[in-house]
Amino acid sequence: MDEPSLASLVTTVGGTAVAGFALTLQPEADELAGMAAQVLADPIMFRKLCDRVHELLQADLRYQRERAQGYGRIL
Repeated sequence: MDEPSLASLVTTVGGTAVAGFALTLQPEADELAGMAAQVLADPIMFRKLCDRVHELLQADLRYQRERAQGYGRIL
């Protein structure tokens, strides 16, 4: 069975067709696919990307913890 392409996934959201949505995203999807291929082919670039994603996730978790503590102080 063939896997659905990115374009076919973008044109439907929750089973409902989104008119014109894929046309605006298709060039970006192709560009992102090319960039992803470059990153996967270059181990140094891949490591830098992984490190940056890790930094962003840590910052997000820190922010969420700060917000959760702030809500606890009100009670």
